Amino acid sequence: MRIRFCLAMGAALPLLVACTAGPTTSAPVAAAAAGTQFDGRYAGPGMLTAARGQSCGPMAYNYLVTVQNGTAEVIYDRPRIFGAKGPVRGDGSFTLQPTIGDTDLVFSGRIADGKMTGEARDQNCSRSLTLQKQG
Repeated sequence: MRIRFCLAMGAALPLLVACTAGPTTSAPVAAAAAGTQFDGRYAGPGMLTAARGQSCGPMAYNYLVTVQNGTAEVIYDRPRIFGAKGPVRGDGSFTLQPTIGDTDLVFSGRIADGKMTGEARDQNCSRSLTLQKQG
């Protein structure tokens, strides 16, 4: 009888169900983001693979990418400070968009087996990435 009454009441449903339904097993609504299997620090070289009419810096440039709670971020200096940030999806793929500095450098790739591979590319330069998980 109570269930039929709750359904008929419409707006009163959540209050009455909450009072009579007992404990639930769903996760809290405002839970903090949990760590992921990809969380950690990844370090290694970005090797220059393409340059279009502009100096792209040294052949090899070392990057450090930090993944925390499923969000990857890289801050680097070339010689000015630049940065990029973005989510790591459940399959390990990522695309990091510029966040700091005057740049259009985008990082994309995948994390698997403790290795981050992919590329860093802007309108003039492209680098292949092979970074290893640290620790």
